[in-house]
Formats: sequence, C-alpha cells, structure tokens
Amino acid sequence: MWAFLNDQFVAEEKAMLNVADLSIQRGYGVFDFFKVLDFVPVFLKDHLDRFYYSAEQMRLEVGYSKDQLRKIIFELPEDIHRMDTSYREPILSSQFARLLHRQISK
Repeated sequence: MWAFLNDQFVAEEKAMLNVADLSIQRGYGVFDFFKVLDFVPVFLKDHLDRFYYSAEQMRLEVGYSKDQLRKIIFELPEDIHRMDTSYREPILSSQFARLLHRQISK
C-alpha cells in the first residue's frame, strides 16, 4: 500500500509523522474516506468538499488546491490502479500540516 507524504508517494510502512504532531498527541487533524469502484473514486467531489470544509473548520491549511489533490489521487502508483475496488483515505495532520493519502485494498 502507498501513502502520499511530503509531496511524494512512499510505501505506507515508510510514511511517518513526528510524535510531536498534534494529530498523534490530541487527535487534531481531519480525514475522509471514500471508495473506488471500477477504478473511479465514488462521489469524489463531495468527499473533497467535505475534507476541505473540515480543514477550514479546524483552521488547518491543506496545502493543495482541490484540483491539485484530485490529480494526486489519480496519480497513485500503477499497482494501485490495477485494483478495481479499493478505499482511499486523505488525512491532514495538524502541527506540520502534512497531507497523508492512504490507499487501502479491498
């Protein structure tokens, strides 16, 4: 599985946040969770709208526009695109304002 962290895709087991990050210490962050069917994210616009709204309410900067994040989601490594059904989870941590985008297999 893969994660997008610090502007690059990394193997999930290598994606790490600092233990001082408030999302770890106090749960201060936002996330969303969406399904991919037949290689297409289901209701992606709605999920991104909710993700950005949640970030705004928590006063967290996503660091990417919705269009940029949409492109990141579609740029996932090739082996992920071979899975016709999977789940994706964009996560925004707090203290370091890092975006972690996880792919979770079926």
